[in-house]
Amino acid sequence: MVRTLTGTLINLDKNNKPLDSMEKILESKDRTKAGVTAPPSGLFLYDIKFDGIRRHI
Repeated sequence: MVRTLTGTLINLDKNNKPLDSMEKILESKDRTKAGVTAPPSGLFLYDIKFDGIRRHI
């Protein structure tokens, strides 16, 4: 999913799309509206923050 988001953001920037384009793509829930999947090289997990409270339950 991170690679798809990254590829989509790069595509939107290259094509000078409006700032709300990403929001519209996500709200559509249509994968065909997203950009290409970014290659895995260069992507890495930078940081994880956890305060000990599980909020998703």
